[in-house]
Amino acid sequence: MRKYRKYYRKRSLDLIQGGVAAIFVGVIFLKHGSELWHGMVFLLIGAILILAPIIKKCIKKAIYRQKFKDSAISQIDCMSGEEFEHYLEVHFAKLGYRTRHTGKSGDYGADLILKDAEGKKIAVQAKRYREQVGVRAIQEVVAAKEYYHCDKAMVVTNSFFTPNARKLAKDCNVELWDRNVCIDKFKINTMN
Repeated sequence: MRKYRKYYRKRSLDLIQGGVAAIFVGVIFLKHGSELWHGMVFLLIGAILILAPIIKKCIKKAIYRQKFKDSAISQIDCMSGEEFEHYLEVHFAKLGYRTRHTGKSGDYGADLILKDAEGKKIAVQAKRYREQVGVRAIQEVVAAKEYYHCDKAMVVTNSFFTPNARKLAKDCNVELWDRNVCIDKFKINTMN
């Protein structure tokens, strides 16, 4: 995956550099007044080359987001942990939150940082599990709340929580969203 990203960045940079060169040649043609249409063609090619990587990234992102918007609960159960985090990012944005993904590693117990309409920050721990979520997730998000200077903490799962996790969450004022809450809040299709 890392090799692909490096290749994609280099290819995008090559396109942008080619676009800048084409625009430069177009300006020279226009400045000297010879063959006006040559200058216009080079300017157009340059603009296309510069915008191509940006347009491709936007289209790819839109397709990715649409995939997550339409996911049924059975598809969510088959997602990787990282896909589930991005799924939550899309759906929290639909609910009006500003979202920030903390990254894959070194997240200090929060996968997402949300900001609500009032400007309050919420640390979110995402757990895409087959079994019940235990106290460790609660402990991690409590630490993340402090680390990221958040006002609230939340754990969201496609599964359910153990009784001990529920007790600790209540004592530590951590909001829990289990499978049923997610289905209700995100309007998830349960028929597939």
